Order: sequence, then C-alpha cells, then structure tokens
Amino acid sequence: ENNKILKKPPFYYSIWVLWCTIDRERQLKKIQRGLANGKLVFVDRWLQDDVKNGVDAPRLYNYKYLKGLTGYVARREAKLYKKIKLIPLHQVLKLNIIPEVSLKRKPDELTYEGAEKAIKNMNNIRWPEGTQIIDIDATKEQTSVTMNMIDSIWHLLLSFR
Repeated sequence: ENNKILKKPPFYYSIWVLWCTIDRERQLKKIQRGLANGKLVFVDRWLQDDVKNGVDAPRLYNYKYLKGLTGYVARREAKLYKKIKLIPLHQVLKLNIIPEVSLKRKPDELTYEGAEKAIKNMNNIRWPEGTQIIDIDATKEQTSVTMNMIDSIWHLLLSFR
C-alpha cells in the first residue's frame, strides 16, 4: 500500500487474532451447515475486506508473507475471508445514520470523527452482486427503526413462498 516498513505486531496480538479467526471459522461452519440444510440464516455482522481498518475487516492482511505465527495467522485469516465471499447474501439491512444520532445513542463509545469514519466505511462496502440492500433510516426513534427492520425481514420471508 504505502512504502513504509510494517512493524510486526506483538505476539499477544497475533494470538488474539488467531482466537478471533477460530471463532469466526466456527460461526462460518454453522452458517454453511444451516444453508446446506435449507435454513434461513440471519447474522448481525458480516466479515468484509473492503474497508481495511473496519471492525469486521481482517487484522493481519499485510502480514501474509511473514514466516512464523503472525504469517500463519494472517494466511488463515485471509482464507476465512475468501470463504466468506462464497456465501450468497440475499438481503442486507443497512442502517443509515448520521454522526449526531450515533453520538446521542452511544455517547461514551464514539467521537464525532469516529462516527463519521464508521458511516463512511459502511458506505464504502461493496456487497456481492445480486444482494438486495435495504436502506433503513436509523435516525428515527429506535422503536421505529426496529419495526422497519422487522418489516423488511417479513417481506423477505414472504418472498420465498
């Protein structure tokens, strides 16, 4: 990406990413098993690698070339993200919000700049072709937002008849 030399992450960070990757691999197996058995699968988060510093992005993507634990974890994590891309997404409920509302709902968790960046990152995700994106106005009162989400899910369920 840029020409600066990457500093190898600390050992404990690689271990933490490995545990997260193992947990995500288990979750992926559950999703795959559910889909293979004809079940409708709902998830509240989705791993993506469009936004490199996002919450759901790979942590060690720049370290795949390394030997040792960090390189192993980076390659294992990359393999997980490749597998995720093979799962078809029928519908994504995208909650559209503005920084001011985010800060009101989570006053101790975000800065204004952090909220702005998170919103920008969400808008930069490229969802798989054929995925229906349902935009939900999350600036409304929370009960209304929840009802809009439920309505969208019911609409999806009824479309499978």
